[in-house]
Amino acid sequence: MKLLFIISIAFFSINLNAQFYNGSITLNDGKKLTGLIEFNYDNGINYMQSEDDDDFLAISADDIRLVQATINDIDENFVFLDAPFALSKKNESESIRKRLFRIMVQGRVTLLEYTPSSALLILSSSDINVLYLRKTDNEIPKMFSYIQKGAIIGARYQHRNFKEFTAEYFSDCAILVEKINNKDFKAKHSLEVVEFYNNNCN
Repeated sequence: MKLLFIISIAFFSINLNAQFYNGSITLNDGKKLTGLIEFNYDNGINYMQSEDDDDFLAISADDIRLVQATINDIDENFVFLDAPFALSKKNESESIRKRLFRIMVQGRVTLLEYTPSSALLILSSSDINVLYLRKTDNEIPKMFSYIQKGAIIGARYQHRNFKEFTAEYFSDCAILVEKINNKDFKAKHSLEVVEFYNNNCN
């Protein structure tokens, strides 16, 4: 499971914004559009009903509730949510805006994946995929951990003060907090932390 998770993150975002996929868009009013979709990064989705269409319809992220797309023969779900992203904690609160997330795990806690723009990747000299947590529909997703690739061979998870943040976020589950404090779960176990909480904490 862990290996599959790492591979999935490492290759997920390749050419995501550069081609059309079979999929559907559910709008905020409940209307569902099925056909071909192209990801326009955090701005929204370009939609065509079929390949015979002369042009696409650009749909704003503000009008979209859910996106479903078949990518590499896998059905994936995406949402646009207001959330922060910053390479330093100092700037997080100032960076909240609409962003495109892949839904990785759903349960009492939802695990989301965000891939920053190429401009930010150039600044950081490394590919980054950021994992976010969200407990309720009204909660702004919180940056949980991130994976850097590039000069590093393989993938690694990091989070500033991961232990403190995770113990506080999951404070309603004593057994999980104990495992975090005992270092049974570290930043590299981000997925396992979410799965443990969803499966073992009431």
